[in-house]
Amino acid sequence: MKEFELFSSQYRCAVLILVVCSLMISCQTAVQQPVKAENPEIAGWTTSAEYHQAFEKRMKDGYYPSWVEGRCEDGCEKFHAEWKGLPLGAGFASYHGLTKESYDAKKQEYTSKGYSQVCLTIFKDCSGTERYQATWFRKAK
Repeated sequence: MKEFELFSSQYRCAVLILVVCSLMISCQTAVQQPVKAENPEIAGWTTSAEYHQAFEKRMKDGYYPSWVEGRCEDGCEKFHAEWKGLPLGAGFASYHGLTKESYDAKKQEYTSKGYSQVCLTIFKDCSGTERYQATWFRKAK
């Protein structure tokens, strides 16, 4: 019984150390646990860098983000998206974390090229700045 008590005590101490250490890890280096979404085409909340990696992979697999959202969570900006298959010959442009000025410029650029905006979401980042997520889509000719 004493061995179990000693092990149990050491285990509790190790768990406490892990919890304290995990709270000290910044959001940029934190390991994201897979999030089980109700819709499998909706990715879980990830950091901007992780979202960009997912974007690159999904784009290569023939998908585009039809809906993108952002939020400030625990001092870190996080993003997630709903992905749809890109029809053959169609085009898209999608951005996350834009300032109002950058969004306005992209809107003008893609609208002038015949794209239709299919998504626009806005959130306040962790510093209080409004950030825009937008996706434009162009049907196949």
